[in-house]
Amino acid sequence: MNDDILRENMTFEEAKSQIEEIIRKLEGGNLPLEESITQFEKASQLIKYCQDKLDGYHKKIETVNIDRNIPNGADNNE
Repeated sequence: MNDDILRENMTFEEAKSQIEEIIRKLEGGNLPLEESITQFEKASQLIKYCQDKLDGYHKKIETVNIDRNIPNGADNNE
């Protein structure tokens, strides 16, 4: 990923906020075509970054559940 666009220490929330800002810019319809494409590419990279973060969090949760002998998808309130 492009270091100018993403930082390794960027939080999920920061990336999500940037995606939302890009969406607002694109929906505004006032960007030149080249800038629209650039913003779209940046948003695509940010979305992948967020998905990778979510996948990592999901794996951590699964690991905790396995360590606690909780079946995947089980409801603890039962």
